[in-house]
Amino acid sequence: MFENGFLTQFQAAQQNLKINQQHNINSFADNGYSGQTQTPIFNAAFAGEGSGGAGVPLADYGNTNFINDLTTGQVGALANIMAGANYNPQYFCNLVGSSFKPCATNAGFTGKGAGYPINFFQANPYSAGQPVYYMDAIGYSNYNALQVDYRQKPWHGVQFDANYTWSHTLGLATPNNWTSQSTQYTLRDLRESYGPTLFDLHNVVHANGTYDLPFGKGRQWLNHGGVTNAILGGWTLGDIFTFQTGAPTVILGGNSTFNDYGDGGVILNGVTRSQLQSSVGVYSVGNAGYVNAINPTYITPGVGANTAYLKPNTTAGTFGQIFYMYGPHQTFNDMSLTKRIAITERIRFVLQAEFLNAFNHPVFAFNTNAGANNLQNPNFGTAYNSNGPRNIELRANIEF
Repeated sequence: MFENGFLTQFQAAQQNLKINQQHNINSFADNGYSGQTQTPIFNAAFAGEGSGGAGVPLADYGNTNFINDLTTGQVGALANIMAGANYNPQYFCNLVGSSFKPCATNAGFTGKGAGYPINFFQANPYSAGQPVYYMDAIGYSNYNALQVDYRQKPWHGVQFDANYTWSHTLGLATPNNWTSQSTQYTLRDLRESYGPTLFDLHNVVHANGTYDLPFGKGRQWLNHGGVTNAILGGWTLGDIFTFQTGAPTVILGGNSTFNDYGDGGVILNGVTRSQLQSSVGVYSVGNAGYVNAINPTYITPGVGANTAYLKPNTTAGTFGQIFYMYGPHQTFNDMSLTKRIAITERIRFVLQAEFLNAFNHPVFAFNTNAGANNLQNPNFGTAYNSNGPRNIELRANIEF
C-alpha cells in the first residue's frame, strides 16, 4: 500500500471526491476539474464497468461504500477490497489478469488485465483477503510489582491473611496485541502494539480469614454444654474480600487508516488521556441494564463518543493516538457460616452456608464484545455487571 503507490492514489481519489462534490457530483473519478488527478489503479480495477451517470465514468467511482472509505481515510479497508477480500475477485483480477490461475480457474476471468504483479497488494496473493502471520517468537513482556502480606495465626478465635499488591505489566504478543482486544497495529513497527496486559491491575487488596464466634463450650460466653451450646456454639464466620482497580481496555477509533487489520487510533480534542481516565466511574443510566463507565459528557447516547472530544482518526496512512483506558474499580466479597457438631471425639458433623457475592454487589467492566471501547459504536463507554447475583450454597459433611 505504501510501496506500490496505492496510498498516493487513495489520497488523489480523496481530493477528486472533494472537488467533485463541490460540483454536486458524488464521485471520486478524475473529471478534469482543476486540482484533480488520474487514478490508474482504480481505472484498472474498475475496467469493464458501465457508466454510473454524469461524472461517474465507471460505476464504482460512485460506490457509496468506497466513498465512505475515502471520507473516513480507510485506505486499508479499500486496499483489502481491491486485493480480492470478501470473496470478490473482480477488482484484483482486473489488475493482474488471467495469468494468475485463481482468476481463471476460480473466478472464470479471461481478460489480460492491466499487468500489475500478482503480489501487488500482499506477498502471498493466494491468500488474498486472508491474514498472513509471521511465525516468529518475537513477543516479550515485563512485570514489576510491590507486595506486602500480613498473616495472623490463630489468636482468640481469629486467623486471617491480608495482602496488597501494586503492579504494572506491559508486553507485546503477535498476531494479537497483548490485551487480545484487537489485532496488532502494524508489522512495520511492532512496538506500536506494546501495551498493558489484561491483568495490568495496578492495585489489588485481598483479605481472607475466619472468626470463631465466642459462644458455647470452650469459648468466651455461654461456656457450657447442653441445649444452649448445641444451638449457639461451634459457629465460625469466614470471609474473602478483594478490591482491585480496573483492567485496561484499548480505545478504538474504528477506522482502518493504516492497513487492513490494525485500528487507526483516535484523535483527542480539548481533553487529555489523564482527564478521560479520571472521569472513569459508574454513572447510572436509569433502568437501562448497564451504566456509563466514563463521564456522560464524553458520550453521545445511541451514537458513540462525543466527537467534540474524541474522534476516530481519518488521515489515511497514519495512526492516531493509541491509548488504553482502565475500567472502574471492582469489589468482591464472599462469606461463609459454618457450624461444627461433635458426634464423638473423632467424628464431627459440619453444616456450612456459603454466600457468594454476599452483598449482591455489582461489578462493572467495559464490555468490549459489545463495542464499549469503539468510538463509533452506540455502546461506547458503557459497562455491564460482570459479577453474578448472590448465590447461597448449603452443604453438610461428616469429618473424621
